[in-house]
Amino acid sequence: MLPPQWRKYKNKNWFKCPHLDLFILTHTAQFFLLWQGANAGFVPWFKLHYISGGDGVSAIYEWMGDENSINKTMHYVLKDHLGSYETIITPGKAIEKLSFDPWGRRRNPVDWTYDNVPTNYTFSRGFTGHEHLDNFDLINMNGRVYDPWLGRFLSPDPIVQAPNYSQSYNRYSYVFNNPLKYTDPTG
Repeated sequence: MLPPQWRKYKNKNWFKCPHLDLFILTHTAQFFLLWQGANAGFVPWFKLHYISGGDGVSAIYEWMGDENSINKTMHYVLKDHLGSYETIITPGKAIEKLSFDPWGRRRNPVDWTYDNVPTNYTFSRGFTGHEHLDNFDLINMNGRVYDPWLGRFLSPDPIVQAPNYSQSYNRYSYVFNNPLKYTDPTG
């Protein structure tokens, strides 16, 4: 049962977590609420809005807040010729540098080694603009999941793209084994 001071939100989108006395309100005007028995409080939240340009995402608008304040920040994305994120900037300063080898493996942006590679990133996207699953060292390319350490997908491509080209028959390969020239936007 919701506490009396929170009943004003009764017509909102509350979700009951199974087997727990936990309710989560998806959103009010500006914040998320969490209620668990006697422990009630506001949950810090964030929201990202990806702004597309001619070559994909060119900026990311970020809202972060809690019950006391909301911070809004515009981040601009600088990319390489493949669409991989290289630098994230806010007005006035670069906040993050990224670097990937030709197969998408993260590397140190200063010396391009695999030593001292940063582990905390501002956003989850990077190589060719795809989502990184950093806890697993994988990249979600939407249609399939890609392993940058192997330079291969984890599942075969359901379509043979070019039957007269021998690289097409390696259905786990990434872009005909030519990652400096091509990208695979849908996996």
